[in-house]
Amino acid sequence: MASRKILRVLNRDPVLKNITHLRLEISDSERDVFQDLVRSIISQQLSGKAAATIYGRFVQLFSRRQITPRKILNLSSEIIQSVGVSRQKSSYLQNIARESIANRWNKVDWNTYSDEELLDHFVSIKGVGTWTARMIIMFSLDREDIFPSGDVSVQNAMKTLYELDKEGKELIRQMELISENWSPYKTWATRYLWAWKDQ
Repeated sequence: MASRKILRVLNRDPVLKNITHLRLEISDSERDVFQDLVRSIISQQLSGKAAATIYGRFVQLFSRRQITPRKILNLSSEIIQSVGVSRQKSSYLQNIARESIANRWNKVDWNTYSDEELLDHFVSIKGVGTWTARMIIMFSLDREDIFPSGDVSVQNAMKTLYELDKEGKELIRQMELISENWSPYKTWATRYLWAWKDQ
């Protein structure tokens, strides 16, 4: 549930105000950048059920069910693929593992990075796109002012609620202009858009 301070800002938007009564889903994020990226990569382009099944099999590859960067790098691509992870995703997982070790993610104070610096850092890893990076920044790192304008559910919600009739870059431009009214709580506004779309 958003605080009164957050709601005061969001309720300035006469459209968003109509949906801020909705119940928000609590994220099941591990709140660990490496772990969350691994799960996100495995889940890409899969239904929730299929993603959960494959992730469950993937976890079984590790002793004590503990996934670490070094343990991933010690597995061959063939073994990773044997549990249903595609060859491409297998290479992406290894990219994330190498990046985590090279930049000592377990020691990083992510609070010293700006939102833009975080986005640039994550999308520089092959296999991590803008949408995935923003999800990590929003949920794993608890940043409150992130707006994933490329998210299809957010786009569809805003098209209906704000009666937007544009597509492509022009739609994104309209959405981002509207989202400026929600700063510094764009993440919370996005949560309400998802909640409205899911109801």
